[in-house]
Amino acid sequence: MTDVMGLAFANPLGLAAGFDKHGERIAEMQALGFGFVEVGTVTPRPEPGHNLGVDTLVANVAKHRAAGGIRIVVGISVGQNLGTPRELAVEDYLTDVRRVWAHADFVTVNLSAPAARYLGEAAYARTLEGLLRRCKDEQAALTARFGRRVPLAVKIGLDPSSQGIPEIVRAIARRRFDALIAAIGTGDRGAEPSRDADAAIRRDAARSVRLLASHLDGAMPLMSVGGIVSPEDAWERLEAGAALVQLYRGLVSEGPGLIQRITGFLEHAAHSAPAAERVP
Repeated sequence: MTDVMGLAFANPLGLAAGFDKHGERIAEMQALGFGFVEVGTVTPRPEPGHNLGVDTLVANVAKHRAAGGIRIVVGISVGQNLGTPRELAVEDYLTDVRRVWAHADFVTVNLSAPAARYLGEAAYARTLEGLLRRCKDEQAALTARFGRRVPLAVKIGLDPSSQGIPEIVRAIARRRFDALIAAIGTGDRGAEPSRDADAAIRRDAARSVRLLASHLDGAMPLMSVGGIVSPEDAWERLEAGAALVQLYRGLVSEGPGLIQRITGFLEHAAHSAPAAERVP
């Protein structure tokens, strides 16, 4: 059992957002052995080719919960519609957060989605700060209104070859979000997957996680997603400072058997490591 964000995870391996966009496969993913799933990313209005909108996702998650038997943590990733003017982006996020609040164990403010990537640019620093502030204010307001606090994470895209801490990370830390999800991307290596690109990503990813963990110094837990295709990859991220790891492409390329291979490896490694080095 792994405790992160005040939630109990059966194991530290999760399904990354984007695989189950509409919240239709939660029970299936639980049966495969994941410790948690993150569904979405969802937007207020349907986005053709991307998602069916927040109302459809909420209905699906509610149906799963009503059927009973859901024992894993369910996170919901939220974003903005592509056609939403940038000055109104925060309203999309707030609409999503309000709609999913009663159905999520944690909510992720996804700043790595295509429509939101501009928020990492220096020119939009004030817009980013305003969005983060209002999301945290909304979290406090909804907690007071419903008597139930839902942890709020933020997801960013991360170039693993970067040598420094992006300003967006500093802004998220200042606002004291409950977790940071670092999506390890291809950076300047090109968007097309290849054996060489994947090897380079895996080579740099643990270093990036270690750098982030050192900077945050326990201020918030880290989740690492991207480039994990083996049990050793997952263990390396956890040893580097990630509290949780997520699969996406590895699940597609290696098949569902990878889930049990990772969870079995992690359990063995955690019990074999010296007490001071064990993953919590």
